[in-house]
Amino acid sequence: YCNMLSRTYLMRKEYQLSMPLLEEWQKLMYELPDSDDPKIKKRKRRIGYSYYAMAFCLQETGRAEEAIAYYDKAIALEKDEDMLQSYLMGKAHMLCTILHRYEESADTCDQLLERNEQYMPAYVCRQEACLTRAIKQKQLERQLEVRMTEEVAAALQYELAHLPEVEPEE
Repeated sequence: YCNMLSRTYLMRKEYQLSMPLLEEWQKLMYELPDSDDPKIKKRKRRIGYSYYAMAFCLQETGRAEEAIAYYDKAIALEKDEDMLQSYLMGKAHMLCTILHRYEESADTCDQLLERNEQYMPAYVCRQEACLTRAIKQKQLERQLEVRMTEEVAAALQYELAHLPEVEPEE
């Protein structure tokens, strides 16, 4: 019940209603016994997602600093590689665009790229973080130091060529 209702509120962007249910869901998952029962194992596998969802709720309600601990917990607990990469990307994006902690964002992207060198959004986020940092600090040191295979470089060129036009902010 807590699981489904918290996710429903999350999808409806009713974050304040989702957060207490996420906390209750986490508490219930920790109370589950260790078991070989497939249903219990499946429920326990969702613990990482519950922390990710809480991180997202905190981020969206202006509590991004608090969200970092939840992202870290989600990353530490997640066993599914695709979900883990998604959590790393969420954290990196938040660090860059909300908290303006560009070096940490780039480092998080690097962690993700060590796991999957073909994860194109991580290259884009890393470059955004590095370029923004360089512009703000008026320096270009690490910003252009991307090491990638020719295959990855070609894929990145393709992705960049197909990005939609964006109006510059005033």
